[in-house]
Amino acid sequence: MQTSPVTQVDLMHNGHAETWWVGQDGVIRLEGLVQPGIYLFDSKSRRLYVKHPEEEKWVKVSFDAVRRDLPFVEAAKEGEWQEQYGVMSERWRVFNGSLVCGHWFTNSRAQEISGVDASTMVQIRNAVDYLYFGRTAPACEQINLPAALGKAMGLPMYWDGPWGTGEVSRVVATEAEVIPLPAGSRIKALTKEVHVRFLTRSLPLNTRQTLQQGFENLPLVPQHKALEHLLRAQRAVEAP
Repeated sequence: MQTSPVTQVDLMHNGHAETWWVGQDGVIRLEGLVQPGIYLFDSKSRRLYVKHPEEEKWVKVSFDAVRRDLPFVEAAKEGEWQEQYGVMSERWRVFNGSLVCGHWFTNSRAQEISGVDASTMVQIRNAVDYLYFGRTAPACEQINLPAALGKAMGLPMYWDGPWGTGEVSRVVATEAEVIPLPAGSRIKALTKEVHVRFLTRSLPLNTRQTLQQGFENLPLVPQHKALEHLLRAQRAVEAP
């Protein structure tokens, strides 16, 4: 097994423990996500590569495609450095017009060590979220944070709001296994057909089986729209 210097970022997001292995080349390997598979995010091209165990090839999700129609949000610093959640942090209010999308506590030094800032974290969350849930209707669940603003904010150490709730518990330099980015014929695009399969995987098994019977003679576009609508309704019910 080939290893390489990386930065290990341990975090919790919506109750799930994750580890992000940040390579010196800007490639971030994500572990602990809800759905199984290998997840690689190239922060330079802003593309997510996913090798799901039920898919023959890697699937590529471009953040530039995902962010279409997503609302740009702003952020205002509300406090200077203060002790919050065990680390020195700055408090930021993230908002879209008069709608507050949450409060984030960020750390510039953690960003320097990890190479991950608020914008990169948003890009990763949006790409994964879109892959399994499609476009969500409620404001703030999927957001577009300008790159310059995300860098100025630093690495979020704690965050809350409709976008999700979580915190970073550790940022440390170490070594880990290197998984190279896939290339060429090993990759397939996120077509409607492929996306329908991924959206279906977010549904309970009994619902999935019922839908498969009803979708047998339905064209792909109506399938895709119906799944997004169903998943939005499911998330609305699960929301606190």
